[in-house]
Amino acid sequence: MRRLLARRLLVAAALLAAAAGCKRKPEASKPAATATTSAAAPLDAAALYAKGKAALENKMLSEAVDNFTKATTAATDPDLRANAWLGLGAAYGELGDHQKAVAAYEQVTVLRSDDPDAWRVLAEGMAAAGKPDKQAAALEHVIALDPDDLAAYLDLAGVDVAIGKADASKDVYGGLGVGLWLSRQVVEAHGGRLAVQSEAGVGSRFTVELPKDGG
Repeated sequence: MRRLLARRLLVAAALLAAAAGCKRKPEASKPAATATTSAAAPLDAAALYAKGKAALENKMLSEAVDNFTKATTAATDPDLRANAWLGLGAAYGELGDHQKAVAAYEQVTVLRSDDPDAWRVLAEGMAAAGKPDKQAAALEHVIALDPDDLAAYLDLAGVDVAIGKADASKDVYGGLGVGLWLSRQVVEAHGGRLAVQSEAGVGSRFTVELPKDGG
């Protein structure tokens, strides 16, 4: 009797186990994780320019070059791109790499060909790079765009005298320019300044300002 009872208990246990197995739902297979790649966010040219400007002001020149270079590529606005090239040229100039500085300034004149300030910056870059002939050419652009820019006349006269081509100034403004250039040297040596106001068809007025002795 005990054996029969034991067998029934075993059978009952087996049936319960089978029933539990039938009720258990198979676990849904988890989908394999797939790697997702998000497109890189576009570079913010204005932010890059701002970072480059801040780095330049803080003399972090390598960082300035990096940010300005990226800004020249990312910028779609011509003015922003020109400013980025200008900043890049200034950074290279601070690093003493005047060849790269000039290359950057040339890009500014491409974007702002009618801006005399762009050509003046290029002229200064050419002077730092030791290229007086190209400096003179850039100054001629300044004068063509802004005939009233006395400083450009004086600088061009000085360059022409330095390289022995004073006669070339005649082609620009009808005179050697040496007298005007010497006048500025004398006035500035006394702490003063030489200014000019010109009006087409009327003429030019030159003003010499000198400091008062004894205040």
